[in-house]
Amino acid sequence: MPPQTSPSAMPSLQSLYPALIRPIIAPDFCQPLLADAITYLDPLIEDTTIFTAPQRIREIGVEVDSIVRSLRRANQSFSASTTMGEVLARARERRKAFDEEMKREEEEALKTFKEGLRRTVESR
Repeated sequence: MPPQTSPSAMPSLQSLYPALIRPIIAPDFCQPLLADAITYLDPLIEDTTIFTAPQRIREIGVEVDSIVRSLRRANQSFSASTTMGEVLARARERRKAFDEEMKREEEEALKTFKEGLRRTVESR
């Protein structure tokens, strides 16, 4: 015997949204205000980053771990071929590459966010 399934609540919620929920959350008279706010805030939003403190902390942790591992390897092998300056230079290069990648990701995410926000406001 197949298991009994209850009817999905999703269609009823979808029908309630335009009639009850949307007018409470975003009434029609707010739409011009939202459009003006987006136009005004666009220059401010462009100067901010989405990936803030937690991302930067993780990035610094990755950099410190890589430096520690490189120094351990250099000390264990007793090799004078890798100096501390070289290790730090490689760490700086990796950090620069990581910063560039994060900047690209932030710009892409911010652009997607702003486009979604604009489309949402324009569709209302």
